[in-house]
Order: sequence, then structure tokens, then C-alpha cells
Amino acid sequence: MSNEETIVIVGAGPAGGQAALTLREEGYQGRVILVGAEPYLPYERPPLSKATLTDPEHAGIPLLPGVTKFNELNIEFRKSTYAIAIDVESQSIKLNDGTEQKYNKLLLTTGARLRRLEIDGSDLQHVYYLRDFDDSQNIKARLQPGKKLVVIGGGFIGLETAASARKLGCDVTVIEAGPQLMGRVVPSVIANFFTELHQKHGINIITGVMPEKITGEGQVSGVQLADGRFIEADVILVGIGVLANVELAEQAGLAINNGIVVNEYTQTSVVNIYAAGDVTCHFNPLLKKSYRHESWQNAINQASIAAINMAGESKAHAEVPWVWTDQLEVNMQMAGVVHDSDDLVIRGSIENADFTVFQMYKQQVVGVITINRGKEMTIAKRLVGSGKIVDPKLLQDDSNKLRKIIKG
Repeated sequence: MSNEETIVIVGAGPAGGQAALTLREEGYQGRVILVGAEPYLPYERPPLSKATLTDPEHAGIPLLPGVTKFNELNIEFRKSTYAIAIDVESQSIKLNDGTEQKYNKLLLTTGARLRRLEIDGSDLQHVYYLRDFDDSQNIKARLQPGKKLVVIGGGFIGLETAASARKLGCDVTVIEAGPQLMGRVVPSVIANFFTELHQKHGINIITGVMPEKITGEGQVSGVQLADGRFIEADVILVGIGVLANVELAEQAGLAINNGIVVNEYTQTSVVNIYAAGDVTCHFNPLLKKSYRHESWQNAINQASIAAINMAGESKAHAEVPWVWTDQLEVNMQMAGVVHDSDDLVIRGSIENADFTVFQMYKQQVVGVITINRGKEMTIAKRLVGSGKIVDPKLLQDDSNKLRKIIKG
């Protein structure tokens, strides 16, 4: 590897920042250029719907550990800059400031953007989305005691923000068009648990109905629902999912399938171009399937693997997917990618908010959800990755340690 070699990373979120740091940790001596559209150093996004909103001690930007050493590590960070085109033949990218940058290897960590709500009134003042630090600050300024917040979308971001707003003394309503909360990712037993949890804390939960119109003169006054109900609002947060930012890669001719297609080594369909994070549809050799996984863990770990491979190694990104959420006094962790689950096994006490749900397929554990049982997750992830046939009765009995079950 020549010291004259240049690696360019497009996208300065957690994945891009982690990749840049890992390159130096791996001893890469070439030039490292990180291009980011935001004016900030790479930062973590999970706190934006939680501590950044509610905790004065965490009001600043939650920077990714190590990024303040970019200058010391000779990492060139170009803030408020983004790529508008990739020229695969000349191995260069064109930037929004009109300049071009050559690369020997290119890493795309372009992430995802928020899906927009397309109904009348969605452009009124005080309709917010939460993806970046500025979004969090704008929402925080409006979450004052007594304010009426309506959250459209019952996924992680919506429910975490609802919980934070309630903690701040707001009157909160969550509207989910689907039949249950977190419908894409959890079984009904978990959705029902969180519905009751939020209701117990005074949050109004409405499911199975579409928002039809946002009302107001200049700024929001409420939400008209398709069933005729009207919900008053001073503030609206929309959290209805994200779309992978694949346009740059697609224009360059890279393979796209619900994300930038990469193999287990994070390589795209074009030589010398890699991708990592929320934007990728990646092949997982443990699960023997390709999928797109939106999570902080995947962004960090997959970016690290990409950097290791760009630095000259050949290491597969093979781990059981894992994601977590904190809502009110409950920590939920999830592992696995559920496919064709045919049985649920519950271990522990739902009433005491202390339980684990195992999602089974042909007596194999394909997914695990823990409620306030984070200590079980390490072993549970091993069960998911093992493909081991497990007697559901052993899992159900809380006296049977998971460590013994996986060894048995």
C-alpha cells in the first residue's frame, strides 16, 4: 500500500466517522478524506430522541468517541460538503462546491433520509421530523409543559420522543396507522405491552387509523383523522420510516436492491467501492440472507469491517443483528431477523416488565426480544446465530440458564 493512496468516505454520520477512525487504528498510512453534509463532527443519533431532549447534562452534540482527534490522526474532514456524482471510470467524485476529488477506494456511508408525510397541512409550522441534531434542538424548544404533542407514527423514534415529551410535562398523543405499535418489528405481545406502558403514563395511543389532514393557520392546530376524530396539537412529530440514500450509487451504476447491495466484505458491485450502514442491503453469512438493517450497531460495526478491508484485509461482516430502545422505564433489546416465525416462547413476567420473548421457527430461535433483561441478550444472540434446535419448554422455564441451554 502506497502512502499516496487516497480513501474517500462519503457521509459523515456514525458509520463514516467510525470508518475513518478504524482506518488509522488499522495502520492505514494513505490519505483519508471524510465528506459530510452537516456542519458537525460525526455524532451519535440514539440520544437525539432521549437524553438530548430531556437531560440538561446531555444538551450538547453527542459526538462519536475519537472524532475530536481527526486533526491529530491526519483525517481530512470536509464539513458542509456532499458528493453529487461519482465517476467510476476516472475514480473521482464531484462535490457540491464544484470541485472534484480522486480516490483509490471509495466508501459510501450515505445513510437514510426521513420519509415525508404527504397530506394537507404537512408543511405548516411546527411539524417536525427527527433525524439530526438540529431537528432535535428545534423539537426540544417546543416541548414545554402543557404543550400538546401529536406523534404520527408508532415506531421507535416516535415512541421514544413521546416518552421524552411526557417526561417534560407535555400532553402526548401517538397515532399509528397500522393495527399495532412497532408493527414492522415486534409481535403483538410486545406491542400490547408497550401500548399499556405508554397509556399508564398518560400517553394517548391511537392505532388503526390514518391521519387525513393537519389543520392550522400558518402553524399547526391539530390533526384530522380518517375516522372523523380531531386531535388538538401545538407540535407534531412525524416518524413514518426512512428511505435509503441510494441515488448517488444508483447514478454510478452500482447494484441497488432496497439499498446499496454489498457482499459480506462490504464490497459493492463496482471494484474499489464499498458501502456501510443504513444505506446497505448486505449479505449476512450467519443468517444466509441479504437485508437492510437500520441500527446504530450495524452502522458502527459494518463501517469498521469496511475500513479493515479497505486497509488490505479480507474480513466478513457476520453478526446477529441487534437493536435497542429505551421508552419510559423500559429497556427493550432485539436480536435476529425474524422470518417465518411459527411459535413464540415467553420467559419471565410480563406483568413485572421482566421477560424475554423467543421467536421460533422449527424449534430454532430466529429472534429474541428482552424487556429489562439486557443481561440475557449476549447468550440469546448466540442462540440465534447457532441454528441450534431447542426445546421450547427449556426456554420457557426461567430456572434454566440460557448458557446451559446453548451448551446442552
